[in-house]
Amino acid sequence: GETGGADARWQRLLMYVLCYVCLKGYVGVQADVRNIIFTPVSQFIRKRIQLAVLNHLHALSHNYHIARKTGAVLHVVERGSSSLQTVLSLVAFHVLPALLDMTLCGGVFMYSGHRALAGITAATMVIYLSITAVITDWRTKFRKETLALEARSKQRAIESITHYEAVKLFGGAPKEARQYGAAIDEWHAAEGRAEVSLLM
Repeated sequence: GETGGADARWQRLLMYVLCYVCLKGYVGVQADVRNIIFTPVSQFIRKRIQLAVLNHLHALSHNYHIARKTGAVLHVVERGSSSLQTVLSLVAFHVLPALLDMTLCGGVFMYSGHRALAGITAATMVIYLSITAVITDWRTKFRKETLALEARSKQRAIESITHYEAVKLFGGAPKEARQYGAAIDEWHAAEGRAEVSLLM
């Protein structure tokens, strides 16, 4: 009697552990398969964007190229194409599945006659999404400032190296280094403000 009950509890515990391990393995494999499937799609999108920008740059006037903002443009293009890849990945693998889960959950509650639970679930999700939208909108200004200052600091370095002869000829290397250091300091300060905003 008593040993049989203890054995049954141990078997149940072992079964829970095995189920947990299998689920964790499934989640890991699912993420790997998702990445294998999505990588060619994201690479195709990045290639199309980068080629379009390159063709656009070739079509710009001679005056634009004399101003030599090429470093900043290339940095922004790289940042933009990787951002688009991130957005597509988030929508395809996080937002849409979450919406599907919520819809199925609400449908199960409605079908089983628990309309109050369906209403509470829907209200909770509306409140959560509203708060998320407001906070994301508020944080965007910090992120934009950080990205603009990062692009400016990288542009300063690229332009300085591009004009290496003039910088060396006129002894401007110390001044360029000071300006580059100041640009990096501004970028890092903005990055700190963006990270602090995550705590709010």
